Amino acid sequence: MGKKLTCDKAVILALILLCLSAAVRIMLLPAGDLDEIWNYNISRAFAMDYVPYRDFSLVQPPLFFFLASLPLRIVRMMIVYRVFEAVGVVAVIMAVYTFSRLSMSPRKALIPSAAMAFFADHFTYNSLAFLSVLLFCILTSEKEGKKITLRYFAAGIILVMTALSRQTTGGILILFELAYVSVICFREKRYSKILMMGAGAAASCAVFASVLLLTSSFGAFWEYCLLSLFSFGSANASVNYAGGYLLFMGGVIIAGIIVDIMKKRPERLVLILILMTVAIPITEPFQHLVYAFIFALAEVLTIKIPDKRIFGIIVPACAFTVSGVILMITFVLSAGAHPAGEGEVKGIMTDGLFDGYGEIAKKNEAYEKEGYRVVTISGNAAIVSIMKGTYTPHFDLFLGGNLGLKTPEEYVDELLAEEGTVIVIPRDYDSENWQNPKGIRERIVNGRVPFDEYGPFEYYMCG
Repeated sequence: MGKKLTCDKAVILALILLCLSAAVRIMLLPAGDLDEIWNYNISRAFAMDYVPYRDFSLVQPPLFFFLASLPLRIVRMMIVYRVFEAVGVVAVIMAVYTFSRLSMSPRKALIPSAAMAFFADHFTYNSLAFLSVLLFCILTSEKEGKKITLRYFAAGIILVMTALSRQTTGGILILFELAYVSVICFREKRYSKILMMGAGAAASCAVFASVLLLTSSFGAFWEYCLLSLFSFGSANASVNYAGGYLLFMGGVIIAGIIVDIMKKRPERLVLILILMTVAIPITEPFQHLVYAFIFALAEVLTIKIPDKRIFGIIVPACAFTVSGVILMITFVLSAGAHPAGEGEVKGIMTDGLFDGYGEIAKKNEAYEKEGYRVVTISGNAAIVSIMKGTYTPHFDLFLGGNLGLKTPEEYVDELLAEEGTVIVIPRDYDSENWQNPKGIRERIVNGRVPFDEYGPFEYYMCG
């Protein structure tokens, strides 16, 4: 009995260290990732009562940003958003462990959990979609029980949550899971399961549709989140493959597929393939292939390995080592960082991403006090708004494929026609961010002379 208790304590301690190290990494890493800045900025727009799709462009479903905005309604600071991210990452690690435990021992389940902790970066809408997939698998794992119908009702809600986190991955998952569960339930003549899952999904859809109708954003939601996906793919055609990481993850994913084929688990095989869609269309697919990799790793580990000593001593030791490595990498990356500034970014360290934008924000505010409308057009425009404590619909995320069916040129032409509007744009706009729409700077500069400047930014009067 004592030996077993020691084993449980080792697993619990390893899990705690993995979760703590991943959370510390999230909290201490310098702010240098524009994706995190953009996600925080959208979340704060929710907290500032802007209505997505109606008031500003957004090509992702709203669930992630809505959840992230809840703590920001209390304290609108980036450090609070970091706490939300840390909690999300811990939830994913624990979900990976719980899912893995469905088919393997506690110590064996530490392997995919440690891998998830090591690769855990920022918590995003893709992370929320992965968490939803894991929760769905956990909820539908039991075939019997007193609360089985309630579990399937919750599974129906989770299905919709996945789609409201990532429409491509979630949409495919809904179609597959409803079809698969229907076949199984009808084969076993247990119709209550599929009915309860359908009821959960229908209730969630009804609530979401009601919110869209009440906020007058029903039509705009479909325009941005469905119809504009085609323009998003064509506008973001550049892809950065991460060499060795991608090959390693690809190898494990293929191994997981082979194991599921050999063990005749079509439902798990399809889930691996569905999770791969999280990386489409992403500029760095390796970052989001992590989720398919983790799922496939858990599948590979269902193979029986005779030497129990590997999992008795080596695996917990490796989990402790991973925690140490995560903390070491975090402190190394944080060594040269400095405070990002005051206001909403107080308490956040940066590697230089925020440098100079506080001055731009102050300069813009000065012109606004004179009665001008000032709009920054830049891949870093969100930073200016964060430093000012404001939000600029459409232009805070003025990137190719993120504007719905309306073209970037149409947005700019409307600005240029406005009297008393000032456009702030960097000289290196075309090379500043590869997602910046092409031809915009030329459209603004054409026939105009900047009346002011600061650093790389030039100020142009419209009208």
